[in-house]
Amino acid sequence: MTMQAPQNILATISLDGLILDRDGNPVSASFRRQELIPDMVHIAPITSLITVTEYPLPMYRPNFEPIDPPPSILPPAGDLHLSLKLWDFIGDGRSGIVFEAEQVAPDGDASKFVFPPLVVKVVRPGRCMSLAREAWFYDHLECLQGVVLPRCYGWFELESPLD
Repeated sequence: MTMQAPQNILATISLDGLILDRDGNPVSASFRRQELIPDMVHIAPITSLITVTEYPLPMYRPNFEPIDPPPSILPPAGDLHLSLKLWDFIGDGRSGIVFEAEQVAPDGDASKFVFPPLVVKVVRPGRCMSLAREAWFYDHLECLQGVVLPRCYGWFELESPLD
């Protein structure tokens, strides 16, 4: 029996079609889910507060407390791996480019879950903070995902083969 995949079920994703080798052949890229910082609303380096002796740079505006998310109704975070293939370009904006994605033949535990049609949003250079903030808002609006908002399966970062 298959069930709808909860938004926090994925730990890693492999994505075919995003990166090409020197000969133009697609290379599989591996991504790992990352935790976001507690408050992505009030984060901003304030240059008037920075002095040469302060390092790391202060990241929170003074007099603001981090916003606690509403209690989650999701099960504990999963460790599922999902293999995807990039398809057609859907659209783009200031912070990212969106592509259709197709699940490659599910294996192991992935076959126990049903995923809706998927898209992948790839961040533009220099726009990571904007897209991370968007992912943070999705986390905080968990109860609306799949009803009013699309489901967001997390913020994933490319794992470098040099790590």
